[in-house]
Amino acid sequence: MLPKTKREQYKKVITPYLRDKSSYKLENQVKTDFLQRYILWRVMNLGYDTDLFGQSDRYLNYNRAGRNGDKIERIGKKYQWIAYFEILAIISDNFTYSPRYDYEDNPKSILHLKQFRYADQIDPTVLIKKQSDRPILEDINNFKFKKSNIDEGVDNIAWLKETKGIYDISKLAEVTDKSKNNWLLLSGMYDFAEEVPPEEDKYSKKRKRQWYILNSYLYKIENHKQVSQFIKETNFIGRWMPENRDWIDPYFGEFGWSEYYKHLIPTEEWKPSDSVPFPYKHTNESYLYEQGVYDCSMEESISLNLPSHTIMNEMKLSFGKIDGQYVNSKEEIVAFDLSKSPSGLMISEEHFSNYLRKHNLGIVWTMISEKDLIGGMFHREEWLGRLDISQGMTFDGQNYKAANHIINFREPT
Repeated sequence: MLPKTKREQYKKVITPYLRDKSSYKLENQVKTDFLQRYILWRVMNLGYDTDLFGQSDRYLNYNRAGRNGDKIERIGKKYQWIAYFEILAIISDNFTYSPRYDYEDNPKSILHLKQFRYADQIDPTVLIKKQSDRPILEDINNFKFKKSNIDEGVDNIAWLKETKGIYDISKLAEVTDKSKNNWLLLSGMYDFAEEVPPEEDKYSKKRKRQWYILNSYLYKIENHKQVSQFIKETNFIGRWMPENRDWIDPYFGEFGWSEYYKHLIPTEEWKPSDSVPFPYKHTNESYLYEQGVYDCSMEESISLNLPSHTIMNEMKLSFGKIDGQYVNSKEEIVAFDLSKSPSGLMISEEHFSNYLRKHNLGIVWTMISEKDLIGGMFHREEWLGRLDISQGMTFDGQNYKAANHIINFREPT
């Protein structure tokens, strides 16, 4: 039995809530009207003057309707942003987050300002403004990547059905630089197409195109036979295999270590899936920082590939001096992101093979490829067909073993 004081408190607070949860109001919750008054007061307190800015603010976006974040802003709005983020910081330090809907978690402390929807507007951990701002270990030409082998003189239909010249997955996944160091493409894409004369439109006529997409997964050496059998029997066309995690939140620089990252993105576990019969983990993740939101310094959207949390942690890698480069304790570049063709994530074969052997792991690649024609077709009847290619390969830290290509020509319908 509850004592008398507790019973009275139960009747006053708990019973009304149990009878009608929708009418229950938290005491000490943040009042919206108070926040609005604070922001107005703070704008004036900071020095905003309608005599100086009023007329220009009124007509600044007079002919520019819309709510896009990267538009030119009023001076008054800039003062409002300052006041807005100040009060958000105060709230996050002194209040807990109370869920609005039944499916949300129980009330909890706010780990990060980004838990306020749309409060994050600029990622201060990304310094580049466009993809090409990232130097690739001096120069992309230092790496002997496979080049396009499209024969432009061959008839289109004959080229589509030709299987000679298709690259083996081993030639695409393992790359040597001019210093004879070997690198592995953990995930990425090669995109080959016919050259387009500068005076012609890319899609003005049919042009040959072939692309290759590689993805990879870690597996335990004890499952090596099962993995080898899997890639021999499986056609990967259709991109039905689980792909790496893409995220826009939290910040790029919070990857792996911040409390907010751990709260938002759980650590990947060793387990099979509906499509993969053996326990696996991804080898990489990717971060997207989009242009056209609030960061007006961005020249284009940026995508950055990183080694997975497991690899970063167990290989003891950290961020390099340039976005998209990952270094060890000796400041040696062990992995880096590619922005051109091929695009994707490269890692040092020497360091990675040592890691695999130390942890009794292997890596399995899947490759899908298409030979197709682009441009010059305005009706479905003009489509001439497509060649689909699939292949897999394993690496146990010492030996590579690729399965045979699975090839299928899709006839026009």
